[in-house]
Amino acid sequence: MRIEKDLLGELEIPAHVYWGIHTARALANFAISGQGVNPALVRAMAQVKKACCLANLETGHISEDKARAICAACDEIIEGRLADQFPVDALQGGSLHTRPRLHAWDWGVMLGRALVM
Repeated sequence: MRIEKDLLGELEIPAHVYWGIHTARALANFAISGQGVNPALVRAMAQVKKACCLANLETGHISEDKARAICAACDEIIEGRLADQFPVDALQGGSLHTRPRLHAWDWGVMLGRALVM
């Protein structure tokens, strides 16, 4: 286990997951439909993030090392190798894309995976 903090306090997060405290809170508070986010949407989001990474590399806004790690993490998501890392419910209190996007990109799986590559 690892401890993560946010404005609401601390939570224990399993050590084997790439997601963090925002996903843990979503799992605890938004188990609405019992259905996960469609894997095709997850793959599409990874494709967009990879394209953004490559554009930032081309314009000099990101280093080659960081771009390589981010692209590799995106490729793993696109290939479905990290499918178990996307546990959030598809329906999040009327906000279909906010929580899955936050989970996948801002604090979660792609960055967590890239950091260990």
